[in-house]
Amino acid sequence: MHVCLVHRDLHQLTRGGICTVYKALAARLAERGHRVTLLTQTTPHERDLADADLPGFYRAADWLLSTSRWEGFGLAIAEAMACGTPSLLPADLGTAPELLSGGGGLAYRDDDHLIDLVSTHRPGPACLPEHLHWDANGAATTEIYRRLVHPATAV
Repeated sequence: MHVCLVHRDLHQLTRGGICTVYKALAARLAERGHRVTLLTQTTPHERDLADADLPGFYRAADWLLSTSRWEGFGLAIAEAMACGTPSLLPADLGTAPELLSGGGGLAYRDDDHLIDLVSTHRPGPACLPEHLHWDANGAATTEIYRRLVHPATAV
């Protein structure tokens, strides 16, 4: 299996925390014959991969691995799922149930569970939940603005 980990802030990554987690997990997954790739995006001016290349990168991976339990929504998770790549999310990530509700991956409890999931589950195509698509969000946001600007005509 090819597992990719996307982290948008390399400065945060190298201060400890996730870098230690990533290196330990990557080594354990490699021992089981899995390949792990780290993609970082630090600033809009300094990137390992251009935005236009992200969909291909996500599609080339079998899984997107999120090790963060602290970020708000997880844009990389939604991007990967929109490209059809399922995600492996920490079970205690607050947005995991919402992100995985459309069948877009699996939640893991700890490192051992994660390694077991990667080793025993064949990834299927991910499906981003419908309410997270841009068109649905754009229409809902437009309706909210319409009601705020023209409250008398709200339906």
